[in-house]
Amino acid sequence: MKYIYSKCYESLLLSHKQKKDYQAVLDLAIMGIRLPEKENKSFFYHFAGLASFELEQYDAAIRFFKKSLEADSYNIDSIHFLSLSFEKLNLKNFSDQLKLKEED
Repeated sequence: MKYIYSKCYESLLLSHKQKKDYQAVLDLAIMGIRLPEKENKSFFYHFAGLASFELEQYDAAIRFFKKSLEADSYNIDSIHFLSLSFEKLNLKNFSDQLKLKEED
C-alpha cells in the first residue's frame, strides 16, 4: 500500500513540473521524502533540489542534490544541477564544495 503513495506522489510531482508549478513540486517532493520506503529517495530529493533551484533557493537546492547523490551517486542530473547551484552562488571550487559538511 505504501508503494502506491510513492507512485501517486511521483505522478502528481511530474504533472506539476510539466506545468512549471515549482512550489507544488517542492511540496510533493518533501512529502515523498517523508515516506517510509527508501527505494525512491533519490527521485524525490532530486526533484526537491530542482524545484528549489527553479525557485532560486540555491542553498536548499544544494542540500537536496547532495542527498539525492547519497541515495544514488550515479544520478547525472543531480550532479549537473548541483554544479549549476554552486555556480549560481559563485562557488567556483566544485570539488571543495562537495566536501563541505551538510547543514541541517
